[in-house]
Amino acid sequence: MDVLLPPLEYTTYRQRLFFTDEDMHTMILKHVLNDAFKDGVPAKKKKSKQIREKENWPRELCVVGSRVLVDPQRLMLDGDKQTSSVFDVSLETEEEELDASPDGVDAMTYILRPGATAMTRVVAKKIKRFMGIQLRGQHVKERQLRRTQHNIIFMPHTSAICEAVLREEGIMSMVHEGTVSILELPVDLIPLDEDVLSLEQPSALKECAVDGVPTHTIQTVAASLVKIQEAFGVVKRVEGLGPLAEDVIIKMMSMRMDDYEIEATNACASARDQPLNESFGMKSGGNIGDNGGSAQDFIQSDIDAMIIMDRTLDLVTPMLTPLTYEGLVDDIIGMKNGHIKVKLSLVDPDDEEVKNNPSSALPEPKVSIALNGGDTLFAEVRGQNVEKIGSFLQDQAKALRESHANFTNRDKSLSEIHKFVKHIPVFTQNYRSLTQHINLAALVKKNVDEPAFRQRWQTEREMLEGSTCYDQLDELIYTQHSPFRLLKLLCLQSITSGGIKSSKYDAMRRDIVQTYGYEFLFVLSNIEKLGALRQKAFLDTSGSFSIMRKWLSLINEDVDTIEPDDISYVSSGYAPLSVRLIQAACKGWINAEDVLRELPGHLIDVIQVHPPETCADALKRPIPRGLALDDESVIVESNKEKQKPVLLVYFIGGVTYMEIHSLRFLSQLPKFPYRIVCCTTAVVNGETMLRDLV
Repeated sequence: MDVLLPPLEYTTYRQRLFFTDEDMHTMILKHVLNDAFKDGVPAKKKKSKQIREKENWPRELCVVGSRVLVDPQRLMLDGDKQTSSVFDVSLETEEEELDASPDGVDAMTYILRPGATAMTRVVAKKIKRFMGIQLRGQHVKERQLRRTQHNIIFMPHTSAICEAVLREEGIMSMVHEGTVSILELPVDLIPLDEDVLSLEQPSALKECAVDGVPTHTIQTVAASLVKIQEAFGVVKRVEGLGPLAEDVIIKMMSMRMDDYEIEATNACASARDQPLNESFGMKSGGNIGDNGGSAQDFIQSDIDAMIIMDRTLDLVTPMLTPLTYEGLVDDIIGMKNGHIKVKLSLVDPDDEEVKNNPSSALPEPKVSIALNGGDTLFAEVRGQNVEKIGSFLQDQAKALRESHANFTNRDKSLSEIHKFVKHIPVFTQNYRSLTQHINLAALVKKNVDEPAFRQRWQTEREMLEGSTCYDQLDELIYTQHSPFRLLKLLCLQSITSGGIKSSKYDAMRRDIVQTYGYEFLFVLSNIEKLGALRQKAFLDTSGSFSIMRKWLSLINEDVDTIEPDDISYVSSGYAPLSVRLIQAACKGWINAEDVLRELPGHLIDVIQVHPPETCADALKRPIPRGLALDDESVIVESNKEKQKPVLLVYFIGGVTYMEIHSLRFLSQLPKFPYRIVCCTTAVVNGETMLRDLV
């Protein structure tokens, strides 16, 4: 974050930050500038109050405030969103606020995504408006132009289309004058958990599948994969499923070749002063190796295999309701960047502010809580089915109570007292964590027990099994059900049955627009471009999903949700299609030819060698299909998961918590050959995925 640091000559430097969306705001604040794994329930009420009152920006950045620029089109669709001081909705009030300050600010820093062309134009107009460069040629005082510096930062890199927008708006001329700076912040994968890394780019699916501009997503994903291999070694075996995966693999291998050629050129330039082998990074008896290593270094990578998967291969899973604890928290409360925002009384009912104002007319303050593996209790409960959560938390409360009772019910020696005192902080933290999750679980259980929730789950199951539920969809429209939850079910009906009947399709489109507003014409159009909604073709009696449902055993009616033995427990009977494909890949794609024919794009299966080569050359080399390992190479005891080879799974377009928990479940199975690490462009659910298409 050096680009945000004040110049050395400034002693009272002040800057204000602007973000294109709330996800980026949370990511920068919680993950880039702070440690998200330490963000739990505040241990002290004083600290809790401080978190509620202001953002915890590092002091050296001299941040006097931050704003999230709201897209007006998104605001129309999210009319129920409550705006707060962090949102700059009108895009007009900022000048008045700055002019009211006697000193103003020294810098206004805008952090944008490379695909956010609309917001780039908004920022350009905002800069011109602030600096007094109006369309009619009006100008502000010369001292004001010199006072404030405008920094436009693209994360993780800039894009040609955004530069064209800035050039069209006349910002490039200001760059030459020195009043505006255009910078890059190369932050890509953010660790949301020990085994989950995310680019936190929720717009990736829209840019690729709807806008038809996948260039910067492909570039960003490929660059992140190259960076991973620079840190942990080149991944030898790479598989790709779907058109985007193929493009990413081609780009990644091309980038590796470019890097190798640059290193070779630099090594040749310095060969005059160094021995030949040393200049090329060769060891005695070895070959030329990446980053100065030998061929042996290339083979000994920390990651044994990689699967890159296009989200469009499985649009069914995001449209379903998860039944794991973490998935339901995301579905009911909403989780962004591994954090949830909940009312203070939900996680800390003993707070003084909650006690003193039980019936206050003011809105109850909210706190941001990190949910990740840093909380040991959450790490145990997050992947459990909702039917098991209550009894598990009850057992944890009983064990904690017994632990405290064992000390207080009898006399203790000084050494035992000293040992107990040392464990008081851990005991207190466990108590707070247990209280937090009991309250969250009660909220989850309350929603799950509602008839509307059970009816939704039942409708989803009927659609998965091939039934048409047009009457239920019509009823939801007429009762003005939540629009994006309705669209989830409509998409699920379309995908599982091969499309919607033409007569019903036109009628439903008309009813949706009349009920929810003309803005949803654009939403429906974008969903159609994604491929999640379409009319059923003439004489088309089935779709590709029915074939995959049969061959991959996606429905398991006899699954045990308490002591599961199959990934279908995550939804009480449905196994995520994407994870079933990963299982098939790890078995060598045996008897999976019919499934592969139904998937869009081609199966890419290559072995990366040294020196690097193009994807086209790698595909010419015959190799065994799939990622199945020989029995002799997989000698893993059931209780030694860390000895398993590592499989990196990368979802382009987003991954759901249902899939994350399924992958974790596979990693824990003794018979599964790999330990899985998941990378993604964003963590999504059906509702957020459809919203991000706007």
